Amino acid sequence: MSIVDCVKNNHINAVVTRYSEGRCKLKLGNLTDYVVLKGEELCINIKICDFIIFSEEKHVIVGVVELKSKSVHVREIMEKLNNGLNTALQILEECADYLPPNTKIKLCPLVLYRRISTQEHRVLKSKKLIVRGRKIDVFLRKCGASFSRIISECASFKNI
Repeated sequence: MSIVDCVKNNHINAVVTRYSEGRCKLKLGNLTDYVVLKGEELCINIKICDFIIFSEEKHVIVGVVELKSKSVHVREIMEKLNNGLNTALQILEECADYLPPNTKIKLCPLVLYRRISTQEHRVLKSKKLIVRGRKIDVFLRKCGASFSRIISECASFKNI
């Protein structure tokens, strides 16, 4: 069984096949082995990102994605991404038996937006998430952007 299969089996009620909120849509591009979970189905009592993506291509890829078709509130977005990342890492730990030794894991926090002010863009672009003591960038793209195109820019970790 792969890490993707483990995530699917353990969180079958959160698996989704449509990746949009309002008028904002996420495209996965050329990902082949993946599962997408709806954040709100995983964690009911906390603010969490819209989607968490797990993919196994050359390495394990974890995406936490917040879609914004209306207003952008930086503090809330960062809280949702951080909670999504923590949830994703817990899920990876649940499926650790399916991670080969020394597996490289890429973490990709992403905000897709329809409209954003220059100031909000600047503030969000300057924000970092801290994972295991390391700062990682948050990626900002327009709605409809392809997740597979930003993977090469994402932070890589060994043995999270």
